Amino acid sequence: MLELTKELLESQGYKVLCARDGAEAVQVYDTHIGKIGLVILDVVMPRMGGQKAFSEIRKIDDAVPVMFCTGYYSNAIDSEFLATNHLRMIYKPISPNEFIAAVRETLDGAAPHPA
Repeated sequence: MLELTKELLESQGYKVLCARDGAEAVQVYDTHIGKIGLVILDVVMPRMGGQKAFSEIRKIDDAVPVMFCTGYYSNAIDSEFLATNHLRMIYKPISPNEFIAAVRETLDGAAPHPA
């Protein structure tokens, strides 16, 4: 999934940095601070889950836009957590067009809503 998502985003002109788990996501963000315009986190990731990775990234930069994705529909992440932090959640499977639209809306600062 990671490679397909990377290819999809790059086909739309985005530069993509990938991480294979939550801990690596925090490390990549810290290494490239100020150069990343959007973080996309899966709720369930090895070594560090998405919610913890989000918290660690927000300690580095409290303003970077973040999107969450998951293949789990029930109780994947607390809806209050999403609302409080103004986060968008997208549910897999999602069509490429819907995914790109969610990315664009998040980058443009549109109000988050489930895709």
